[in-house]
Amino acid sequence: MASSVHRIGVLLSTTGSYGRVGRSMQNGLQLAASEIAATTELQLQFECADPAGDNVRYCVEAERMLRSGIRHIIG
Repeated sequence: MASSVHRIGVLLSTTGSYGRVGRSMQNGLQLAASEIAATTELQLQFECADPAGDNVRYCVEAERMLRSGIRHIIG
């Protein structure tokens, strides 16, 4: 049985004042995604955006993700 791809939006500030924390979180996300891919048939596609710690950019990026059909957003 083929499983569908689940698109997940990720808002992590990997630049700007939160860059260090955001990059660390992104590394953790990549590790988790690798483990999920290796141990399940679940197919996750993470689509990341960098709002650079700017609250307005968080909203803009989240709205862009929703318009593109992403229904799950973390960050």
